[in-house]
Amino acid sequence: MKKAAFTLASILTAGLAFASDANRFVLQERAETGLGYPYDVSVASADLDNDGDLDLILASPPGVQLYKGTNSGYSNQGFIFSTSGENPDARVAVALADMDNDGREDVVLASPSGVRWLRNKGAMRFEDKGFVINAGNTYLVGVGLEVKDLNRDGRKDIIYAVTDRIEVYYQE
Repeated sequence: MKKAAFTLASILTAGLAFASDANRFVLQERAETGLGYPYDVSVASADLDNDGDLDLILASPPGVQLYKGTNSGYSNQGFIFSTSGENPDARVAVALADMDNDGREDVVLASPSGVRWLRNKGAMRFEDKGFVINAGNTYLVGVGLEVKDLNRDGRKDIIYAVTDRIEVYYQE
């Protein structure tokens, strides 16, 4: 992926959302992650197996967990990827996007070390395609991630942020 020129204001204003005081939310379900303190987590949802139910991906420093959605709730399918080589204090961010345009949502995982792609092979199986962005930073803790087609060429691009910078990468 190549770096792209951008204005931070254009990216931030494109992602703003507003809510009114009239909106109320009611807890429908709670699932224990088993992670406990002190991990920060990032979550994303999509129908990963095309069964009509939303599935959840939970990313944390120990790894990426999959929660299969069913008509009756969510079932923890365990870890689909381990981040054991990462700084245990580092934050992670997760996004779901069809990176290879095969019709299946893939898992994109960001950490201070870079951005990794877990390709959805179908049937809730994922293949580690390695780092698509190798930042090599193990000392930075904050991280952010957004995946979308920024330049409208039909391919997913990546906005990657760590503690000291924000970068935009276009897929070639």
